[in-house]
Amino acid sequence: VDSTGNVSGHFNQVYLKGEELTFIVIDKAGNQSIEYKQNALTDDIAPNPIENIVLNKNGQNFTAQAEADSQIEVKNTAGEVVGSGYVDSVGNVSGYLNQVYLKGEELTFVVIDQAGNRSIEVKQTAFLDNTAPENATNLVFSEDGSYLSGMAEPNATIQIFDQYGQLLNQWNNNVNWDGTFNIYLNSNYMHGEVFKVVVVDQAGNLSGEVTVKAPLDDIAPVAASDLVFNEDGSSLSGVAEPNTFIQIFDQNGQQMNTWSQSVNADGTFTIFFGTYNLHGEEFTVIVKDLAGNVSEAVSVKAPLDDIAPNLIKNIVFDANGQSFTAQAEANSQIEIFDSFGSQIGWGSTDSTGNVTGYFYQVYLHGEELTFVVIDRVGNRSDEMKLNALMDTIAPKPIENIIFNENGQNFTAQAEANSFISVKNAAGEFVGYGYVDSTGNVS
Repeated sequence: VDSTGNVSGHFNQVYLKGEELTFIVIDKAGNQSIEYKQNALTDDIAPNPIENIVLNKNGQNFTAQAEADSQIEVKNTAGEVVGSGYVDSVGNVSGYLNQVYLKGEELTFVVIDQAGNRSIEVKQTAFLDNTAPENATNLVFSEDGSYLSGMAEPNATIQIFDQYGQLLNQWNNNVNWDGTFNIYLNSNYMHGEVFKVVVVDQAGNLSGEVTVKAPLDDIAPVAASDLVFNEDGSSLSGVAEPNTFIQIFDQNGQQMNTWSQSVNADGTFTIFFGTYNLHGEEFTVIVKDLAGNVSEAVSVKAPLDDIAPNLIKNIVFDANGQSFTAQAEANSQIEIFDSFGSQIGWGSTDSTGNVTGYFYQVYLHGEELTFVVIDRVGNRSDEMKLNALMDTIAPKPIENIIFNENGQNFTAQAEANSFISVKNAAGEFVGYGYVDSTGNVS
């Protein structure tokens, strides 16, 4: 309601059947008026039949005229709804059929107004298209045999069959509005295979078959060249025919690179092994082109690293007795052993030689520890022995104990990273606590 008392309102649905409606006025304070009842308008008059139906040549769209703001229902001869249309405020219809009708099928059109009243039926016959489309022309395979381009009737579809009659392009088959098409075959055909091409128009009419041959490539690629391992033996670089594949085999004939094998468009490649090859291993390299032709095999040796790394140095124990830092060969690993020869810790070295290490338990009694550096190849350094820190000083007593009212928890302060044990008067262990890095006990 505006400032002068004029009301404009809206119903959530159409009421045109004389339904009884109840109106209530609610002021700003939420006070409600008494109810006022009024019946909706009654519209039981059927709309006029649809007029001037024009079917589109595509067999799927139509225009017409009908009662403004109504809807159109289209049925086939079996009484099934096969299409619909909407009418704008001036009576223009735009409609759509759920499939293509180009076989002279009988269609029935009904207008339904906003009150649900239905017009009498209007029957119209769909277009009849029984003319076969022209054969596809200008058929050209791409250089790599992966797709076929050509010309055909606009908005038709293309079917490509191999020599066994198998359809190769079930999903990628549309002809563009300008009559061109590019059909991707999802494989490289480069052995002169013969294919048959058929055009299917929107009415389902078939053109004649046209035969086309894929490219023929039976020339082996040139062997790979300029083969160079990187320093850590984890990758091999070289040069080969652009857009081919590299296969690398070890001395047992096992392929090493099932996932990393592509040659770039400029002919360079870098193949990653996922492992370090630093024992002078001999590998065989083969180039395989898109047609499956294979080059001559070329042998290449991995780097040989049989030099033990230097000793670990500058070991610094943390006061917690469980971690340490040091320096060692970049990207190496550290193993630590106790006096019985059991491994009791490990460390890793970054690319600049900084070591971070960890013991499986606390060592604070001057225990003798043995450190060994292991490089990426597995070469081991000489042993470096060093005694752990010695801590024989008793911690200060616990302080500021506060019991929780629940009688089961407590807080306090004590030496950082220590452990609290609680006993009763009989000396029995009855509780425990942990101290964080700042001395708080829980």
